Amino acid sequence: MKTGTKITAPIAQMTDRPKQDWTLEDLTNYAAVRADGLRRMAKQTLEELYLFGEALSLIRALKKGEGKKWLQWLSKQPYSNTSAFQAIKFFERVGSLEDLSLLDGMTITEAKIALDVIAPKPVVARPSMKAAPAPAPIAPTKAEIETRSPGASSLAERLMAPSESPSGVHAAEYLGRVGSLLTAAERAGIDSACLELLDEIAETVDRLRGDLELRKAVAA
Repeated sequence: MKTGTKITAPIAQMTDRPKQDWTLEDLTNYAAVRADGLRRMAKQTLEELYLFGEALSLIRALKKGEGKKWLQWLSKQPYSNTSAFQAIKFFERVGSLEDLSLLDGMTITEAKIALDVIAPKPVVARPSMKAAPAPAPIAPTKAEIETRSPGASSLAERLMAPSESPSGVHAAEYLGRVGSLLTAAERAGIDSACLELLDEIAETVDRLRGDLELRKAVAA
């Protein structure tokens, strides 16, 4: 590439790497093209995740009422249960393909955090440092949302709404109540009418376990 010329070729055709003898203008243009490529790839990644989740949601609906056949089918696929459950949750919380534009500029991790699909990575303080709060994902402002889509959509409302969690109640307490209820149901007598509910419970437990394992892996 000659110095002093602007880089306008599509990113797929740009095989040169930046060099020290390039001019500031060349390096600036090159960085801008690469940044645009990252933005387009991020947008495509979010679209792929949405469509992946939509397909899995339809498959789960087809398998509903067949006992554990949904989870059995899922266990034979070339992706993890965690990836599948996160994709479904992402699809459900976005709402519509058009609403994906509200996530423009976000990475896939930022989008998942903004929609509460995954939890943000906790900040671990070094011995010589005070722990800093985890940076919030760069979500669209209220003004940006209203400009892009008049009348806030369900996704827009979710992005703007603060996370809600019951105050003073630990998750383990809820799980303990669930365990007690399952024991009571067993004593009352489980029959075929309970299969669909048990399948949903097993799916939820599997998803929660996957989320917890993912959080542990991220925090490690």
